[in-house]
Amino acid sequence: MKADSASSPHATPTDPAVEPPAVLPLPPSGALRRLLIASVANWAGAVLVISAVLGGKLAAYLTRDLSTSHGGLYGTVFALTGVLGIPLAIKASHLHGTKKVIGVACAFGILGNTITVLAPTFAVALIGHAIAGLYFAVGPLSLFATRDCYPRKAFPFVLLAVLASIGLSGAVTSAVAEPLLEAIGWRGSVGCLIALTAVAMLLLKAVPNASPREVKIKELAVPSSLVEATAPLLVTLGLINGSAWGWTSPEVLGTVGAGAVLGVLLAMRARSLKRRAAA
Repeated sequence: MKADSASSPHATPTDPAVEPPAVLPLPPSGALRRLLIASVANWAGAVLVISAVLGGKLAAYLTRDLSTSHGGLYGTVFALTGVLGIPLAIKASHLHGTKKVIGVACAFGILGNTITVLAPTFAVALIGHAIAGLYFAVGPLSLFATRDCYPRKAFPFVLLAVLASIGLSGAVTSAVAEPLLEAIGWRGSVGCLIALTAVAMLLLKAVPNASPREVKIKELAVPSSLVEATAPLLVTLGLINGSAWGWTSPEVLGTVGAGAVLGVLLAMRARSLKRRAAA
């Protein structure tokens, strides 16, 4: 007669009372190794914060040098392509693994920033910055990579540490951005972003690759992902252009309102589908 699994002295990972192991095969005693891997995985996320803060600072230098009156579009295209790319990147990480998709996002960041550095006109710089916006996806993906390194009960504490490091990166960048721009100019500053992103891509080699889930291409639901991205896209567009359009203008109120209403409708639809699936 088989012994009851709950009373067995050697419970297996399939027992319901036992917490599933971390996705990555790291030893339980490898606390230092986990910490190092979490730091490496979130280097790409820290570079994203540096890119966003430094990009906002150098926009004035870039628009002055390239003689344009449409400088507000520089930050807008970065945010919009980033928001649009996040859901697709998350879906792709289910198919190919988080590590690989972070690497692809780093490649887009390097490509876009390289185009910006070499841009002879503002239009070309704008195209480059839009491509670099796809690097935005490393934000959530870096957290996913860190999550895979730790048991569930430990991850909330790791998340707080990660958020603290991101805040520190933003504060330091804000402090050194102006002196850096004065010293090496906006092209040199974007060149520094290229170097930091390249380092992030190289450091990814030290991160174990979690096995991707078995997801079929049709399950990625690209059209629905684009629809889901539209809500935050509209809100972001309204907030970015609030100063230019006027915070109480019909454009801002309509854009933000449409995004909020769409977000509520999508949440209600998701809740309805969940209830039907549970029924």
